[in-house]
Amino acid sequence: MACQTSKTNVITINPSPTATWTTFSTAQCSGTVNLSTYVTGTTGGTFSGTGVTSNTFNPNGLSAGSYNVTYTVGTGTCQATQTHAV
Repeated sequence: MACQTSKTNVITINPSPTATWTTFSTAQCSGTVNLSTYVTGTTGGTFSGTGVTSNTFNPNGLSAGSYNVTYTVGTGTCQATQTHAV
């Protein structure tokens, strides 16, 4: 009689994150903007770029012009980003 063994592994497949967000509709010259409120995709990511600290955009001290702001969500190979000029 042959010996048999078996093993069961549970594999969790998570949906791919979506790094979509909208930009503000008007020029922002002063004050701060909570960028997290503009996320339309997967929440819980981080924003980065000139004038961005802790998911907040603060244009104070910046020269007039456009600045790239990037939203990144997920980890490793399951990571997504989206950049907008603000």
